[in-house]
Amino acid sequence: MYLVANFKAHAVDIEAYMRRLETVFSKKIRVILAPPYPYLLKASASRFPISSQDVSPYQEGPYTGEVTASTLKDCKVAFCLLGHSERRNLNHESNDLIKKKFLNCIQAQIHPILCVGETLEEHAQGDYLNIIKRQIIDALIPSSFPPIIAYEPVWAIGSGKTPDPASIKEVVDMIKKTVPNASVLYGGSVNGSNAQKLGAICDGLLVGSASKDVETFIQIIQQLEAL
Repeated sequence: MYLVANFKAHAVDIEAYMRRLETVFSKKIRVILAPPYPYLLKASASRFPISSQDVSPYQEGPYTGEVTASTLKDCKVAFCLLGHSERRNLNHESNDLIKKKFLNCIQAQIHPILCVGETLEEHAQGDYLNIIKRQIIDALIPSSFPPIIAYEPVWAIGSGKTPDPASIKEVVDMIKKTVPNASVLYGGSVNGSNAQKLGAICDGLLVGSASKDVETFIQIIQQLEAL
């Protein structure tokens, strides 16, 4: 089971965080840390695999401010979040752009974690399964990596609201039908109180703001370990 800690743009004492986290042993949970770019080198000293929160759609070249897949690989990054709802919303990232990033990750031998999900309006209109399916089909590129797809309904991100388990399972089942060998994670207001219930529906969790506090994140690990 995967458990991804997406620190987003929060400042974290990454060295202290890793020291505390390394005191926790889990037989079944594969913990992945996704810190902001400046922390990647420090985080790479951890025994936990490291994920970038994003990657440039460009290869190396005159692209000031971009961080390429090859640069991330040099920083010992093993995974990369792609298409996170905040990137789709705030940066207007299209499925085509996400596909370019996906390809760059594959070429650099970085394992993509493709994030998909619907807005509240799309959910209310009832066409969300087709919208999510299109996000997957438009971005996913066959590779030697087993696909990891994170379902995160946009309306649940940071809202404290989560869909009911039946709704999540409906999406998880559709993703597995669309991509039979995929591991499907859930993300969206995951916390220390609901992690076990949510983890029982899928193959792991993508934890956002709750992961910045290491004790809360350890509580989530313990909940999943008890499944």
